[in-house]
Amino acid sequence: MRKNLVANELLKSNIALVGGGRFCKGLLELLYSDVFEDQRPLVLGVADKDEKAEGFVYAGQKGIFTTHDYKALFELEHLDAIMELTTDERLS
Repeated sequence: MRKNLVANELLKSNIALVGGGRFCKGLLELLYSDVFEDQRPLVLGVADKDEKAEGFVYAGQKGIFTTHDYKALFELEHLDAIMELTTDERLS
């Protein structure tokens, strides 16, 4: 029950993603698919140090703010949550 509540709240949130790799691209494709048409979160930004990372490039193509400095995401207005999608344990 609690898991559904958290998922529903996340779907109504303004989020940013740290880590713009393959997983990020897959997540963005899912969020922007018809499955989430009526309940998708608003993705405010994506951060990755690699400008050629798949999800980073895809985010830019979708008009989502992109940055190489994840700290810039903290400055986004109306930000509710940041999801860390990297394998870098130092970021979590």
